Amino acid sequence: MRLRLKLCKNGEDILWQEVTLPVLVGSGEGADLWIPAAGVAERHMRLAFTERGLTLMACSDAPIALNHESVNGTALIAEGDEIMFGSLSLVVNILEDDRAHSGVTQSLGENRPPMARPLKLVLLGHAVDESWPIGEEEMTLGTGVGNTILLHDPFVSAYHLRIFERDGRVLASDESSTNGSWINSDRLHVGEIKENDRLRVGQTEFLVAAQDDKSRRKRTTNARLIGSSPEILRLRTSIDRIALTEAPVLITGPTGSGKEVIARMLVEEGPRADGPLVVLNCGAFARDLIESELFGYEKGSFTGALGQKSGAFEAASGGTIFLDEIGELPMPLQAHLLRVLEAGEVRRVGGTQSIPVDVRIIAATNRRLEIEVAEGRFREDLLHRLHVLTIDAPSLVSRGDDVIEIAKAMLAGFAPPGVKLKLSNTARGKLKQHDWPGNVRELRNVIQRAVILRSADVLDADDISFMPRIAKATERVVEQQASTPMNLDDLERHGIQKALDDCNGNRTEAANKLGVSRSTIHRKIETYGLR
Repeated sequence: MRLRLKLCKNGEDILWQEVTLPVLVGSGEGADLWIPAAGVAERHMRLAFTERGLTLMACSDAPIALNHESVNGTALIAEGDEIMFGSLSLVVNILEDDRAHSGVTQSLGENRPPMARPLKLVLLGHAVDESWPIGEEEMTLGTGVGNTILLHDPFVSAYHLRIFERDGRVLASDESSTNGSWINSDRLHVGEIKENDRLRVGQTEFLVAAQDDKSRRKRTTNARLIGSSPEILRLRTSIDRIALTEAPVLITGPTGSGKEVIARMLVEEGPRADGPLVVLNCGAFARDLIESELFGYEKGSFTGALGQKSGAFEAASGGTIFLDEIGELPMPLQAHLLRVLEAGEVRRVGGTQSIPVDVRIIAATNRRLEIEVAEGRFREDLLHRLHVLTIDAPSLVSRGDDVIEIAKAMLAGFAPPGVKLKLSNTARGKLKQHDWPGNVRELRNVIQRAVILRSADVLDADDISFMPRIAKATERVVEQQASTPMNLDDLERHGIQKALDDCNGNRTEAANKLGVSRSTIHRKIETYGLR
């Protein structure tokens, strides 16, 4: 179900935003509707479609009222209801095509409208295609005996997820599982699932497909680059040329500069647009988990490996794998990745057989990999294999007036219907003078905060505020320390500590990096009291 939420402050409209349920409202970074205002908790409330109907659930002790009536726990919501919290309120508008499903769900019966198109769940990332039709009968997923789909996944609960049909719509409900359920990139509590959605429980992923669909449809993520600067024009030209090939691509550039957008454009405009796209952040997993995420594992290969699992490369076979933050990949796994690039096959953790995969690799990093190679943190042969085609995502500060063009597009997206928000000349000047260390991602947060806290429809310089410059403050402290003279012991202590930090505390790696024995590292750690 989709809603259009109107955010008001002291009775005045300040923001309209369309959302797909379920939606978390709060001031924390993980909120779907982010409201950085006084009195708003990090996780303030959640709106979801349950079997009772459209439901408001309080997520904190902060007060919430529905049409001036205090809410304790949960409450049903209807079209036009006003959710009040502090000086703010949200007015609920159910989009036209979802209004028929906004009330309390009726019990199943013979007069129930049929599904517009019968759906099925397709298991992804396995050599053998498996699918289960979704019909009138309720189906359950979990590791316990008696589930419709019995999973062998250590991160799945015994009774994890329930899927059922109501009024011609297919709904999924997380049954208070330990590790949660996910639809596409959003946490799922109760919500509708539709064709081409991806449903994940634990480490197991399914595609929601039409029962008569024999192939994947071309994705449309509307990935785009806004701007008309020379840097962006050159970037679009490079994307157009490189997208037509199937060679590996390395995307470089600072954090928040749009590397994933570039990767998705390369896929959408290329020959593998109809194939799967698997995105994996190499810096988001612990060292002992990233190998199984990339290459999968066999049952019994390690403690907790209760079943067989395919990795990201198998799931992406026939399509593209996007390895974000490739510079964070540990050295031992870089050798495994090199083998995949050279031989076109993977071997699961604990496995003895090589599995052929047909994958185009797109990698991204905000590090200078040639420096990482020189300092021994990245394999030179892997860099040569990834460095076939390179795209450099420009920083926002280098794009000149693009910052204003992007800000205007963001304003139009956040503005209430019928309201045209503008930037004053002073606001434009303030945006252009900022150096944007967080690039486009930072700009989005700045514009959203300005829209929410604005005092008029023309945003002034006072409406534009930036986060405290923690990084700059840290740099100043480092510079001050660096300017202080050190004796020989201080230099040795600093060098060993840096090597330990670079190697995540691994003493053997640090010793190899410094060219000394492991016993020397042990002795120096005790002498200097290092971490």
